[in-house]
Amino acid sequence: MLSKEESEDFLNSILGIADCFKKFEQNKVQLLSDIAYSFMHAIPFQTVHAINVPPGERHLPTFEEIKSSMMTRQGGSCYSMNYFLREVLVSIGYQVDYIGAKAFGIDNVHLTLIVRSLAQFGDSHLVDISTCLPTWRLIPLDFNEASPVYKQGFLEYKFSRKDNNTISFFTIRNVSDNTVGEEDKWFLFYEICLTPCTIDDFTANLQSL
Repeated sequence: MLSKEESEDFLNSILGIADCFKKFEQNKVQLLSDIAYSFMHAIPFQTVHAINVPPGERHLPTFEEIKSSMMTRQGGSCYSMNYFLREVLVSIGYQVDYIGAKAFGIDNVHLTLIVRSLAQFGDSHLVDISTCLPTWRLIPLDFNEASPVYKQGFLEYKFSRKDNNTISFFTIRNVSDNTVGEEDKWFLFYEICLTPCTIDDFTANLQSL
C-alpha cells in the first residue's frame, strides 16, 4: 500500500532518516532500531481525535486516512501506527507480521508487529511503537523462558514465555511496601500470540476506538 518512494519520503522528511535502502543493505538491525525509536518520538500514540466522534459513529480509518495522519504527525491508535509502520518496513524489505495482543481477557485488543529473520535467519523481534508502555527498543523473542529485565528511565519491564505460542509482557509495579515479594511487583501488561494475523482480525475489537 506504500510505494518505495512514499516510504523513503516519510522516513526522510518526517523521521529524519535518509538513504533508508542503502542503510538496509548495510545494517538492517540498526536501521529498524532507528526507525522505531524515531517514530515514537515524532508521531504521537493517541486516540484524542476520536473523542469528537460519537461512539456509534466511530470507524477504523482507511489506509489513506492513516497515511495522512502519519504524514502530518497527527498520530493515532495502535491500529493506525503499527499498520502504517508495517507498510513502511515491508516496502524497504523487512519481513513483518501482524500480531495480536490479549489484555483484560480480550484477544486482539492491541495490534503489534513481529519482524522475522532480522539479525539471523528465523529469529523474531517484537516491534511496538504504539503503546502506553513504550519499550523504545527492539525486543528479541527467541529466549527459552524469559528475557532480561529491561530498564528505560522510570520504566522497568520483562517478557516471559507462557507456552510455545504465547509470550507475556510484564511491567513492574510502583510498590513502596517492602513486604511485597519480588515476583508480586510484576504486573501483566499484555500477552502476545505468536501466530500471524491479518489486519481484518482486529476490526471487531478496535472498531470503536
